[in-house]
Amino acid sequence: MTTEQRLSISSGEDILSYIPHAVGYWPTNSLVCLTLAAGSVGATLRVDLPRPGDAGLREFADYICSTLGADEAADGVLLAIFGGTDWQLKGRTPYREMIRMLDRSLAQAGMPVREKWYLGPEYWRNYLCMDGACCGWPGRPLEDITNSALNAELVFRGSALVDPADRAGSAVVTPSDVDVAAVQRKVHQHHAVLAGREREQEQFVAVLQTWELALLRWPEPPNASTAGYLLASLQSVTVRDSILVLASVNARLAFEGALACGLLTDSEHGVARPATRRPSRNEQDVLRRSFSRLQDAHGQDVAVQDFGPILMGEGSSDPDWKKLDAADELLTYLSRSGTAEPRAAVLTMLAWTQWCRGRGSSADAFLQLALREVGGYPLAVLLEELISRGCICNWARNRRTSWRRTARIPANGREGYRSQ
Repeated sequence: MTTEQRLSISSGEDILSYIPHAVGYWPTNSLVCLTLAAGSVGATLRVDLPRPGDAGLREFADYICSTLGADEAADGVLLAIFGGTDWQLKGRTPYREMIRMLDRSLAQAGMPVREKWYLGPEYWRNYLCMDGACCGWPGRPLEDITNSALNAELVFRGSALVDPADRAGSAVVTPSDVDVAAVQRKVHQHHAVLAGREREQEQFVAVLQTWELALLRWPEPPNASTAGYLLASLQSVTVRDSILVLASVNARLAFEGALACGLLTDSEHGVARPATRRPSRNEQDVLRRSFSRLQDAHGQDVAVQDFGPILMGEGSSDPDWKKLDAADELLTYLSRSGTAEPRAAVLTMLAWTQWCRGRGSSADAFLQLALREVGGYPLAVLLEELISRGCICNWARNRRTSWRRTARIPANGREGYRSQ
């Protein structure tokens, strides 16, 4: 969701109540960093906390520093540590060495830490406040945060928090509006026709057009024939990767990229399409524009540079978040009917969209479901490795290209956020 409305953030409770809405869920065992620029809250970064005794805290701090440095306007940072236990004793500061390293690295980079908080399962406290009258031990109750006016305002505006495992698990639920048996029959029928033909140029274009039309019509769900066709097409790795490009940038680059990379072959068979209603005039116009100038020489030059990098959130093409959000919802719908490899593909694609948004925990939850469906599914294994190494999608690292639930939020109106 995006909004142009302004939100007033004037206290620690406001900042801490904003964080779960920024990442989409209440973090656990996490370090969350928010950049500040001229008193406004900017980019949000969430990473897993280092394990106790982990070496390499300096490298960890340098990584956080370089990632936040992608926000070129940043002149300060807010830190929130979501730990597994409450801070019970005054003399035992949680994650003291990590905090010390972050303070030093961020200050040297011109982004000094303005404020930092620790949140346990029941209590929270400001790292810098040792006043027993203000921040007694073990701290102030989390209800201060969950009951804050800003949290209520964000919920009122439609921002709902979801546990990453529940978000991924929702793909398992079968709602009444999906005829699973009918879709699965169509998956088998279409796969019998498409198998070995998805990479033939004319058939490949037909598959891309079917996906493009399904995205144009969403949130109208596809019929059983179309849903089965979409799922069956994902048994081709080339199609799967090209749909990610189509959904995040455009259909032309998806085709040109596959062609330029030598992934397509000459057509030897007729073109198979699902049974669906005829595109309206407006839909025909959109499809015509989306697939015009295929095999354009300049397009192929761009595709060679961008097709592969897009899958890593790189390249010269910016993401189309509106379209990618629609793809996320369509894929969630399809995941309720798929089985085996098609479902593993859909779940991995959903993990990819979450990773592109900068939501590593949500992405990992989808990957575990994908690997449960098909053990060793290659793209799921690759993404799992990237996430385990703390790799963040480059789109999520850049203010201009990052996905946002809300627009950049000015803190505390004109005056900006002030330490409390």
